Amino acid sequence: MNFCSECGSRLSSRERLGDRAPRRVCPACGKVFYLDPRLVVACLAFHGDRVLLCRRGVEPAYGRWTLPSGFVDAGESTSAAASREALEEARATVTLGRPYALFHIPHANQMQVVYLATLAEAACEAGSETLEARVFAEAEIPWADLAFVTTQVALRRYFEDRRDGLLGFHFSDVVEVSARRSVPAALRP
Repeated sequence: MNFCSECGSRLSSRERLGDRAPRRVCPACGKVFYLDPRLVVACLAFHGDRVLLCRRGVEPAYGRWTLPSGFVDAGESTSAAASREALEEARATVTLGRPYALFHIPHANQMQVVYLATLAEAACEAGSETLEARVFAEAEIPWADLAFVTTQVALRRYFEDRRDGLLGFHFSDVVEVSARRSVPAALRP
């Protein structure tokens, strides 16, 4: 952000008393801009013992598999966004359940909420940002071609929880370890 949305003046970075990091501040009108994390939702939708994945048709991670996911729009609830993403990316109608996981992704300035959902039917098809959409049994999941570590962690925890007979709630801080891969802090050695 380079210009003030209130008065149009060029912003500067300034340390402010009590803040832990420099903030973007307008020297003309004094407005302070906080660059808060963007909110992402994902839909862990299942039909029986199979889960829905989408092969991305956009960057980042073009051609790799992920849960239907995307940013929450202004004025939209996280639950409405999760249902919308499943419909947009996989043409899938879901019955949304509860939040299943929360990921803090500081290097991407994001928070991600993963919702559980059931698919009305296993049939799905690619949406405008998706190359392919289909349901997978655990043994069929293309683990090496998953787009994001959050997808991998959510899926692994989901299948572990199903085997244990209890779907818990999971939280992880995801730390960047390379430009291509990240690993949740809770899962690092």
